[in-house]
Amino acid sequence: MSIDARNHDDAETFDGSGDDTGDDGENKSRVARWADDWIRNPEKAYAVMLVFLGGVLLTTSLFPLYWLFNVAMAPPGQPDIPLVPASIDLSVFVQVFRQVPFARFMFNSLFYAFTVTVFVLLVGSLAGYAFGRLEFRGKTPLLFSLLV
Repeated sequence: MSIDARNHDDAETFDGSGDDTGDDGENKSRVARWADDWIRNPEKAYAVMLVFLGGVLLTTSLFPLYWLFNVAMAPPGQPDIPLVPASIDLSVFVQVFRQVPFARFMFNSLFYAFTVTVFVLLVGSLAGYAFGRLEFRGKTPLLFSLLV
């Protein structure tokens, strides 16, 4: 159906032969019909733009992880890293786990993360209770300073 057929009851339907005419009587090109459709249907345009933007954000977020993996798979001392690795050799990771006390480092990280999380939850809960239940002078400015 042509653009004009949606707006006027007496308009002819578009049969693909290129006889779809615009308001000035000229034949409209395929690009012009496509642009008119998107102008009259902005939801469609917004959906496509959202998908495109999501794809760009996903690509820019995941490419560094891919490149990290790609560099890890490259042989040591290789000056040029190809975009696609020639071979995947996971023995590099096994060597790292054998040479570095990774388990100890992981335990230290988890221990400190757990300890800090418990401390922040305890202090935050007590502060939240104080701000919610108690009335004291300077409560509002102090609360705003915490939020900022």
